[in-house]
Amino acid sequence: MKKITGIIPAIPTIFKENAEIDFDGLIECINFAVKSGAKDVCLVKVKVKTVPG
Repeated sequence: MKKITGIIPAIPTIFKENAEIDFDGLIECINFAVKSGAKDVCLVKVKVKTVPG
């Protein structure tokens, strides 16, 4: 088993206004974390409920 060390940033799921996952934005956030020194990331799924109006 790999020993996890260092900071592991939690990357939230990014959504577009139509409630689809924004994969380009997600990749951008992951790339930023890696460029900042992260060796691993934790992807967080957040359930979104849209409110009419």
